[in-house]
Amino acid sequence: MNAKQLAAEKAVSFLDNGMTIGLGTGSTAYWAIEKIGEKVKKEGWNIKAIATSVVSEEHARGLGIPIFDFSSIKSIDVTIDGADEVNPKLQLIKGGGGALLREKIVATNSKQMIVSRTNPNGLKPSVNFLCRLKSFISDGREPLINYKCWDVRQKGE
Repeated sequence: MNAKQLAAEKAVSFLDNGMTIGLGTGSTAYWAIEKIGEKVKKEGWNIKAIATSVVSEEHARGLGIPIFDFSSIKSIDVTIDGADEVNPKLQLIKGGGGALLREKIVATNSKQMIVSRTNPNGLKPSVNFLCRLKSFISDGREPLINYKCWDVRQKGE
């Protein structure tokens, strides 16, 4: 199992049946969606999901995850997504921008956000980690009130 899969599994471990979940976009979110789909199919989870991209939406639907429209969701319990870069203040740099607007809308409306930053190519010195952010503030006016990070590297990485 690679670091992205490990991060996704750890992120999904914070979810519960009955939650409204934001589904991120990208390679780590792919693995989280896979795991959530497994929970829906094998454990009978009854969740609501809102996707941050058409790709994630189609992936989730294919796994039997119920997808809801932005207008039908009052709030999102937790969103799982990845980031290309994260600075020491935990400010995120997201991907190429294809899903950026939907990602921002979902993150802003989430009570919590779980963000994964992994370094699969080894070109940049970086710690592979997963952060669970509480009292997430997306506009940068205030620092994060509470967060916890886990190193998700496998031994020998």
